[in-house]
Amino acid sequence: MDLPMPAAQPGSTHTTGTRVAELHRLCREDYAKGQTERAAAHTEHVPLSATHLVEPTDLEVAIRVAQQLLDSDQVLSLREALRLLLRAAEAEIGGTR
Repeated sequence: MDLPMPAAQPGSTHTTGTRVAELHRLCREDYAKGQTERAAAHTEHVPLSATHLVEPTDLEVAIRVAQQLLDSDQVLSLREALRLLLRAAEAEIGGTR
């Protein structure tokens, strides 16, 4: 952004202090405008669901774990995923083998 500032000329009423004060005023205006634009851009793009985060249920977490381990060939990982699903569904049988 170019700030048109007249060059100081001998005998001019524009003193250095006046020029500096004008630059400070323009900077404050530009900063305030940027803050307003950033605040508007931030609120425009925030989805409603992001403002109301909800903790996932045990079942949702268990399903995600099971989905991630679906292609696993490790028996213990698959067994743990199945146990999580059963616990989340409140269908877990007491005791371990």
